[in-house]
Amino acid sequence: MTSVAERIPPQETSLHNAADITYDEKDDASYVMSESEAEISLVSDYDMTEDYDKLAFLHVDDELAEDHALLTETHGESGGENTENELKKNDSGAASGIVDFLIRHEIPRKVFHSLHGFETLGLYILGWTKFDAARVVWSLFALVFANDVIRLNFPSFNESVLPFFRHFMRDHEAKLWNGVVFYLAGAGLVLSFAPKDIAVMSIMLLSWADTAASTVGRAFGKYTPSVGKGKSLAGCLASALTGLCVCYFFYGYVVPTYPDVNRPDELLWSAETSRLNIHVYALITAIITSFSELVNIGEIDDNFTIPVLCALGLSAVAYAAKF
Repeated sequence: MTSVAERIPPQETSLHNAADITYDEKDDASYVMSESEAEISLVSDYDMTEDYDKLAFLHVDDELAEDHALLTETHGESGGENTENELKKNDSGAASGIVDFLIRHEIPRKVFHSLHGFETLGLYILGWTKFDAARVVWSLFALVFANDVIRLNFPSFNESVLPFFRHFMRDHEAKLWNGVVFYLAGAGLVLSFAPKDIAVMSIMLLSWADTAASTVGRAFGKYTPSVGKGKSLAGCLASALTGLCVCYFFYGYVVPTYPDVNRPDELLWSAETSRLNIHVYALITAIITSFSELVNIGEIDDNFTIPVLCALGLSAVAYAAKF
């Protein structure tokens, strides 16, 4: 392409008048327009304000067509189906990840464990006697115990029933006694021999304080000193705090709210019959709860030792403080 200076006659290109020169390509007979300049001229002469949207849509359609051609070339005609399958796999993987997270942190087991406390509290509010509750617990114990005897002696039966209970059991319980056996045994004992309020308290402490200790201990135990085999200071403090709250909740709210479910002689501790006020008794409950969580008696499961030790400790303190 020739420059503007080359197209102007030499006699007119002096420095004196160069700034005043005007040049029109159409008036120059020697000017030849290139193809690209012709296209530019054509577009500049076109009324863009009228059909700009049409050109834009054509450009977008071209881009979509190119994308579609690239997708077809890469994945074939089934490219869309492959993409949909990949999305389904991603969704399935996310769901599987959630399930793995729940199992790894024993969430189903902890929820199941916590429900026992609500069940016991519900039966208390409904007016069940502790002997009625004990009969139900011992009946369930017989069924679960028989199931474990068969399960542990017949591997094929064990493999067939484990999928139904695996999420509520720890891995080592697959070939050992189920923790539910020990829970039912401990709950049955305290319901059979401890005073009514002490029995209800002991089961709620097992259900909620043990769960709190396990949850907090797993999350924060590594930041606190160890206070026993598999026990951390964080877990013990969580257990104590839960025991404190359970005592206030039961004796400070539940018992006064539902006075008709108890006979006068069924409550071992009450503000009217004890030298200990509720604040002192709640603090002692916290200490007993944490101690029962910390103690390991041989290989006995804590689902048995916690309610039994809590019942013994709370009963001893309540008896000693009676007027």
